[in-house]
Amino acid sequence: MCIDEWSPCFALLLDNCCTGNIVAAAHDQANRHLALCFFLKKNLEVALELATGIATRHPDNVAYQVLVAQILGEQIGSEASALQKVAEIRRTYRLDSDQQALLAKVEAEVAGRSGDSSPNR
Repeated sequence: MCIDEWSPCFALLLDNCCTGNIVAAAHDQANRHLALCFFLKKNLEVALELATGIATRHPDNVAYQVLVAQILGEQIGSEASALQKVAEIRRTYRLDSDQQALLAKVEAEVAGRSGDSSPNR
């Protein structure tokens, strides 16, 4: 059964994951999902802490690196770090079109906050 992301059930599931009532399994993919829960709840500090740890342990996993960039891109005051992470990812990895789109979205988010309509690449 798929839960609509705007349903009360989805919100309750996120809340229970973020409060520890639902405990993530003891592996990095589960912790990535937990980081995504915090990200969706806009608890960016916790999401970034989890995601950074995972990305550090798995430097060859592009998805983990992109998640860190996404979180930084949402975090007020981390614009420069977000753009640095995006540039680092583009330099280091061969990206597919979905990953490129996610990074472009990070750049657009940062540019939107700075009032600049053209993201740096």
